[in-house]
Amino acid sequence: MLCLDQDSYSDDDDLSWKVRHSAAKCIEAVVVTQHDILQSNYYRKIIPVLIERFLERENTVKGDIFHCFITILQQTKTAYAHQQQQQQRNTDSSSTHDDEDSMDTDHLTTKNTYISPLAEYVPSIVRSLAKIMKDKDTKNREGSLVVLTNLVHVQRNILIDHIDIIVPNTLYSLSTPDKTKKSKGQISEGKSTQTVSKSLHSNLKITALAFLYALLQTHDDSIRFHKHIKSLLPLIISHANDSFYKIASEALLVLQELVKIIRPKSSIAIQNEFKPFVEQIYECAQKRLKQKDFDQEVKERAITCFAYVIVYLGK
Repeated sequence: MLCLDQDSYSDDDDLSWKVRHSAAKCIEAVVVTQHDILQSNYYRKIIPVLIERFLERENTVKGDIFHCFITILQQTKTAYAHQQQQQQRNTDSSSTHDDEDSMDTDHLTTKNTYISPLAEYVPSIVRSLAKIMKDKDTKNREGSLVVLTNLVHVQRNILIDHIDIIVPNTLYSLSTPDKTKKSKGQISEGKSTQTVSKSLHSNLKITALAFLYALLQTHDDSIRFHKHIKSLLPLIISHANDSFYKIASEALLVLQELVKIIRPKSSIAIQNEFKPFVEQIYECAQKRLKQKDFDQEVKERAITCFAYVIVYLGK
């Protein structure tokens, strides 16, 4: 693990990135094969080192670091789910205990879960990834969003205190225009570069939309998102009308979640600042429904989104 240390190798060593690459692969293999490591002190030793290496200079190694961290998050999620099931079985089998004893047992069990050590590092994770989310390299931005997507699936509301940092940085990937520079006398090469650039930006937008959907689904405090509605909705509606079906499909999922943010319950009045958006959402969903020559997945999600509009925003 020391091989991942920032000061272990200098920039002059051209082969040092290979060592860090191999070290990341080794850590990932250990985490996958040795599940007990998630309960040991090594968990606390591994996480800070990987977070520090998010700012790795070599993009190839940075990708390996992201992949390794994602693997840890997935293993943590699996372990946590298993532990929750075990806790539920214990609760069911000990129904004769009084409420006070049950609460004490639940408290002790929760305190020793895998989530506790991970939660300690969430501020550091957000700080490191916030810088990468505006990186010039599209792949790096995409990698940071995949890490965050896996993070929010580990535990509900895990990013609730960082919404004001995460949302604007995510929208950056949705609002950044596709730009491709062409060299004179290289028209064919320019066209090829433009195609690759468009593909990369499309993948980035799909990943950003998928993360927003996961974020909205796994966080319960809708008020935290209210201040971002004005910046969120225009971009999401624009992408819901995108000609590329994958982008449109993911945007419609986000849109239906935003409908619930605007009005969580029919008994709650829609705030005046959100009322202008209601008609825009309705028109967007209706427009997609009326189109006959689009993908089946988009059609199904447009139907679901329109249903959300009627249920949540209808009078």
